[in-house]
Amino acid sequence: MKSVFSLLVVVLLLTGCKKSNEAGVVEIRIMNNTAWTINNAVINPSSIFGSESSSAIGHKYADIPPGASSEYKPYQSAYRYAEYSMEINGKRYSAVPYDYVGEHLLEPGRYTYKISLNAAGDALRLDCAAD
Repeated sequence: MKSVFSLLVVVLLLTGCKKSNEAGVVEIRIMNNTAWTINNAVINPSSIFGSESSSAIGHKYADIPPGASSEYKPYQSAYRYAEYSMEINGKRYSAVPYDYVGEHLLEPGRYTYKISLNAAGDALRLDCAAD
């Protein structure tokens, strides 16, 4: 009887421990590849133009120093590019995707949106990488 109970406990422990990405969650962090701190960053990875932006599925991130990464934030769904709004070196950058035609949702797991600026500092680039 003891061995059956022990086996049951082991099975329950093994099947009950799921990583967040196994539960269908996409986790996204921001990596700052600029020379300035990123302030007031908001990411909404499944919003499209004409929809309610900055909805409940978006997250605000803490300030991110140059060369650093934020903490991961969970999303129910996400694409490789996203609606974003942030300030870098006193300038606001924002974009809202027009649509996601031809795009596929990211698989559950951890991803990094790498933020960089062009040499003139007038265009922000967001690249997605799986972690």
